[in-house]
Amino acid sequence: MSSTNSKRLKTFLQDAKDTLLEAEMLSYTISNRVVKRVLSEKIIPNFINYLTYLEIEELNNKEIKFYLKKCIFEFSQIAEFNNETMQLNSKFRRLQEETNKIIIVQK
Repeated sequence: MSSTNSKRLKTFLQDAKDTLLEAEMLSYTISNRVVKRVLSEKIIPNFINYLTYLEIEELNNKEIKFYLKKCIFEFSQIAEFNNETMQLNSKFRRLQEETNKIIIVQK
């Protein structure tokens, strides 16, 4: 991997970790139990799996896309709840687009 690609991946990984932190904070502060449960039981665990594949640079592994798609699917169930969930859903979708770009560059 070139140093440019490595730096891009590190920056992207940090952005993804920041997004995870936002999801975790929202799951602690939100009062709606359904949204809290979806975040803490479905979205966050799948996103942690996704981050693990990024960290070990297993970018060609099909599970990396699978875990992120599961997060986005679950977000589609709660995204309309309030402004915070809509913004977080948007961030997850941007991560999906960036993941696809990074995977293409790595091939």
